[in-house]
Amino acid sequence: MAKWEYMIRKTDFGALNQTSFLDLERVRLTEHGEEGWELVSVIPSQNGESLILFLKRLVEEPPPPPPEKKKK
Repeated sequence: MAKWEYMIRKTDFGALNQTSFLDLERVRLTEHGEEGWELVSVIPSQNGESLILFLKRLVEEPPPPPPEKKKK
């Protein structure tokens, strides 16, 4: 069964009107994507001043160990 890890980020909603801040957020999200993170949801904070971003990525599990050989 697949296992996921999650990241929650907060960003300033008002600052997204500034081109430089928007570009910075785009770079951050691109970097997260390169690390395997996928943006799955965005909601406004209760006070409406921030956006809450929810990201997830698959947890890499090590392969199971080989079965032990029976001794004769």
